[in-house]
Parts: sequence; structure tokens; C-alpha cells
Amino acid sequence: MYASNLSWNTLRSTLDLLVNKGYAEESSDFQTRGKQYAITQSGSNVLKYYNRLEDLVKVEARV
Repeated sequence: MYASNLSWNTLRSTLDLLVNKGYAEESSDFQTRGKQYAITQSGSNVLKYYNRLEDLVKVEARV
């Protein structure tokens, strides 16, 4: 969480959105009593389309 520079609330709401849209799956990790998230096939497809779009649209960084 710290490496991603996200607050807990932002991270939680983003993960909830991804799970609700079907782009990620949530599972319980009984050893650590935490949760794990995995990308779904639908989520993988969204990333592929995003990467294609990013290749097509070149955005110059403003300095």
C-alpha cells in the first residue's frame, strides 16, 4: 500500500470497484487472516485494450 502511494480508503474503494465490475476476484487468506486479489479474464482483457489504446494515442508530458 505504501509503495503505491495510496491511502487505505482510496485503495479499498478501488479494489471494491474492480471486484464489483468483475475485473478482479477477492479471496481470503486464512494463514495471514487477510485478503488476496487476483485479476480475472475480463480484467486482463481491459488491460490489453488499455495498452492498445495507449499505443495508439501518444500523449506528450507537459513540463
